[in-house]
Amino acid sequence: MIFKRHKKNDRNIEEQLDPILVDLLAEVRKIYNVGFAEHRENDASIYTINKDATIYYNPRLFSNDSIAHELLHVWLKTLDYFTSNHIYLAAKENPKLSLIFSKRLCDHIGNCQDHIKMYPKYLEMGYAPESFIRDSTKEQCSFSSINSLRLGNGYVLSGQQTDFYIGSLISIYAHHIPMDYSAHLSKLRSIDTELFDIVTAFWKEWEKFDITKIDFLNNGFDEYEKLLADMEEWVENKTIT
Repeated sequence: MIFKRHKKNDRNIEEQLDPILVDLLAEVRKIYNVGFAEHRENDASIYTINKDATIYYNPRLFSNDSIAHELLHVWLKTLDYFTSNHIYLAAKENPKLSLIFSKRLCDHIGNCQDHIKMYPKYLEMGYAPESFIRDSTKEQCSFSSINSLRLGNGYVLSGQQTDFYIGSLISIYAHHIPMDYSAHLSKLRSIDTELFDIVTAFWKEWEKFDITKIDFLNNGFDEYEKLLADMEEWVENKTIT
């Protein structure tokens, strides 16, 4: 258990938090047991299990904006709606989709979904757009990587390449800094129009998903089920390798 070997330092870091971050921490702690620990990585990170959350940070590179980012991920969990893990668990039961929706891809989708929902609150807290993610002013997906994509011949497709295709498109849609991705999107559409439309429709629905009104009918389940149904139809007459 590597996480337990990190040095706990809750008191010191909490004394350095912005007042608005202290307030958010108090709100999140009504539901989650949130602690802090030092690590040697450059970027802060979050690890959650059940109702326990640990924010890891490098004391030499401490910044309130990076802690705010990780704490907002936990804040979203307190709202209790379905997450991208639903995609992963459902896809595991489908021989074809399981070759496309890797755990890494599903985690990436979830991370990007979190970002567009927590970004407005991040700004409200007074933090700068450029500090929201590492390399925020750079392309989140290169044109050269898209140009090298080879899904297959239309009937026999690579699950790994399809995984990368979906992840690339999601990365573009989730980028919070305005950037010209028109060539990237045009190329992705030309590779597979139907897949492009499926992922795009899913993302547009997620953008409309209201996290302030979570209930039995509005909890993210329908958005994920529609994506899975569309993907099942897309792979129906294809071989995925």
